Amino acid sequence: MTAIRRLAGLGLALVVCAGLLTATAAPAAAQQAAPYTAYGVGLRAGAMIGANIGGRSCGPAVAVTATGTWLMYIAVSSPCSPRAGDVVSFTVDGQAAEQTVTWSEGGAPANAAAGIALTVAAPKPTVTTAAAPAAGGFTGSISPSGVSLASFTGTTAQLDTAGAAVKATSISATLGGKVLTFVVGAPSFVNTEFNTAFASGLQGTLVIVKT
Repeated sequence: MTAIRRLAGLGLALVVCAGLLTATAAPAAAQQAAPYTAYGVGLRAGAMIGANIGGRSCGPAVAVTATGTWLMYIAVSSPCSPRAGDVVSFTVDGQAAEQTVTWSEGGAPANAAAGIALTVAAPKPTVTTAAAPAAGGFTGSISPSGVSLASFTGTTAQLDTAGAAVKATSISATLGGKVLTFVVGAPSFVNTEFNTAFASGLQGTLVIVKT
């Protein structure tokens, strides 16, 4: 009976020891998980390479060496807390790179020789649209005496006002292959054909101004 009790006690002790070993080994194994090894070649020396997951930094940026190479390890313990399948994004001097990788324990770039070829998209050119001339105004120089070629945007009433301001005698424009003339300051019946042709106004229309 005593021998049986001793064997039972020994068995219990072994079970407890095994449990303690398992409990202490699990955290140790997690801490020792292999990091993802990220690297690349061919970048400008001194450029700073950063990594993040969902905007969370994976640690301090690393500098590109004099030979154009860079290397960083993204471990489970990194601030971005990577997990298998997480998408890792990179930055070059603070600008988002076009390439990403999928984090995995002990992972590395698919192209072992070149690593991750980081590139930053060129900024889109800013398209500046020239402002349209103010309604009721000429675009171009009007000679104080003679004939000038300009453009006009506005209604025929505004054309009459603008023409008077530059002391124009008449203003002509072509529509459908026909030259139509607007006489500045004349009664409306004189300019009926012109006013009808441009009932919706002139939109940057080329005009000949006689002063």
